[in-house]
Amino acid sequence: ALADICTVTGNLSITLGDGAPPAVALQDLVTIGGTLSVSNTNVLQLTMAALSSVGGDLSLSGTTLASSSFPSLASIGGTLLMANQTAVNFPSLETAGNLTIFPSMDSLSFAALTTVQSWIRIENWVGGGSTLNSVAAPSLISAGRVDIKGLQNLTELSMNALLSVSGDLTIEGNES
Repeated sequence: ALADICTVTGNLSITLGDGAPPAVALQDLVTIGGTLSVSNTNVLQLTMAALSSVGGDLSLSGTTLASSSFPSLASIGGTLLMANQTAVNFPSLETAGNLTIFPSMDSLSFAALTTVQSWIRIENWVGGGSTLNSVAAPSLISAGRVDIKGLQNLTELSMNALLSVSGDLTIEGNES
């Protein structure tokens, strides 16, 4: 059964429209060699409890997910793209190629994140109204570039362990 899959060597795409179950749980999936894409789905909750690595991109966009949880995910080789997600949990994520986040949540935390190879981009979606007020990456040591822009409700930015940004560091248009 689908729930028993442990490894996908290629890409995994989840696109479920009308009639989709309210929750999808791939509890035994540990590794995705390529990209994980969740888009245009009516699934409300996505859980991948054992997933520890995604070799390519992880994209959560164009969905109505009320919550998604990746408690064991430690590495993303490509880009983590989150667009308009309200509740996403990555407590074990340590490394990523890039982070691109257009937030719809009140707070964003990457407690274990230490390294982002290229860029971190957290920005208000064009025409959107971000409610994000807190960004925390307390273990982040290095990033290639950091852009935090247009978050009118941002009152807390915590990257206390950050030692190295090899490119630009831009924080602008954050009104609070």
